Amino acid sequence: MGISTIQELTKKISQKQNGTNLTRLEIETVEIDPKQDLMSKWNNFSLYSLDSKKSIFKNANFKNEKEEKYTKSFYKYCKNFEKAKDMGIGILMYGNAGTGKTFLTDCIYNELKASNVIYKTTLSYYLQSIKDSFNSKSEDWIINMLKEVDLIILDDVGNERLTEWSMEHLYNLFNFIYTNKKPLIINTNLSLFELEEFLTIKKNNKLTDRISELCKIFHFDWESRRNESNKEIFKDLF
Repeated sequence: MGISTIQELTKKISQKQNGTNLTRLEIETVEIDPKQDLMSKWNNFSLYSLDSKKSIFKNANFKNEKEEKYTKSFYKYCKNFEKAKDMGIGILMYGNAGTGKTFLTDCIYNELKASNVIYKTTLSYYLQSIKDSFNSKSEDWIINMLKEVDLIILDDVGNERLTEWSMEHLYNLFNFIYTNKKPLIINTNLSLFELEEFLTIKKNNKLTDRISELCKIFHFDWESRRNESNKEIFKDLF
């Protein structure tokens, strides 16, 4: 079996350092899978917690019939992702905090990441990445790189405090997504009206219009489950 990623090649070379070097035949038969390498690169760029790895569809706990329906819809979206990718169709989840939006977003990410190039981030992390590269790269470097990805996920949109500089880069990001038909998944605790206000730039709500055009909207309108999640733990401890 060939070597599929740069990381595997590096590991192979390291293993040889205490013995003989890679033979010419081994070097010539190395097979680097470009897609696997891109998936690994963007996984490293993405914002992802260890707990998120447990977020898979089979672990879903339904609080109500609507949540069950949404979960099945998102699973179907994953199964039809090649078609969604061709059309640039994404998902907008909005509603109360603690209703499972991030969990289901992570379920989608975990379902698709094995065969797709995905960038999962927050707007704050995205903007900070641009700031951190001021001295070494042009400000549009990440936009150019995003041409490589199949799906962009923006988690917890609306917590950011946006400056004029931030809004400019936010506009560039959404304009890139729209013009290049990149599927986008957004989750937010804001209402649709609040999201429109948040994304309005110079009294222009073009960004929300574009999101509505390309994303199917799901309203998480049930109560937070966070108050219930630690009840048993608190009962044991106190």
